[in-house]
Amino acid sequence: MPRRELLRLYFKTLGNRNYVFFGVNPENPEQELTLYDIANTPIVRHGMVTNRNPYLPENYEYFQKRVKSQTLVPTAWSNFHFKILRKSHGMCLVCNQPINLWDKFEVHHVKPIKAGGSDHIRNLLMLHTSCHKVVTHTRSPKLMADFEAKGIIKH
Repeated sequence: MPRRELLRLYFKTLGNRNYVFFGVNPENPEQELTLYDIANTPIVRHGMVTNRNPYLPENYEYFQKRVKSQTLVPTAWSNFHFKILRKSHGMCLVCNQPINLWDKFEVHHVKPIKAGGSDHIRNLLMLHTSCHKVVTHTRSPKLMADFEAKGIIKH
């Protein structure tokens, strides 16, 4: 196939952009799809943290707040996960530590489904995977009472 014909089939001009790769949406043949234009992505500059040491107790609050704000940054997490996370202000209620983007987490049912609970957001919490295992498998009456008092479990 000649070069000009290939260019006409797969590339087009959009505004002031030439040679924009495009195709047809297989689910809706009338809709054209184009590649994301990375040139339109805004540049975000970050300042360096100075005069702060994460190992000094006096800086603990600063770094906790910073980690917490990074937890609520949009990523590949679904809106559903963010709603659950916002409910507990970005914290795991078991260990009282922030749930970070890179942490392993699980969605916990406060009242289990088999006990009549639902998948509604009011019945869900976000917990670290290790914390969720503790809540799920504990047989300690003291721990269970603590979890019930914090609203982590309901019978």
